[in-house]
Amino acid sequence: MNAMYDLIIIGAGPGGIALAAEACASGINQSQILVLEKGATHNFAIRQLYPDQKLTTANYKGFDARCEGLLCVSDMTKSETIEFFDKVISDYQINIQFDAEVFGMRAVDQEGGARFRVESSNGTYESKVSACL
Repeated sequence: MNAMYDLIIIGAGPGGIALAAEACASGINQSQILVLEKGATHNFAIRQLYPDQKLTTANYKGFDARCEGLLCVSDMTKSETIEFFDKVISDYQINIQFDAEVFGMRAVDQEGGARFRVESSNGTYESKVSACL
């Protein structure tokens, strides 16, 4: 039998972690949220590709950042960004499976409505909702 979650998020970068925290804050039990990350740790691309001195900026292509959600991210250094998301993961007890490459996701009809089936290198999971970030 496949593990069933309310929400599966693919990717443990800033967007995926923020979505998991927002879902927890909205009342979804953190045990019903699963984040699948193909890297060995969260924010893998930032860790691997950003030089230590590079800022991770809150704006995107010149657009001013507006804080409208739970996590208000400002311009931070690479290490500040990693520490910020370490704290978010800890505070919201976000369930992340690392080294879990996703091979496919599809809708499946089941009794009680459609579900999503996510196949990864760590196993197959089902959810009511799935998001790729």
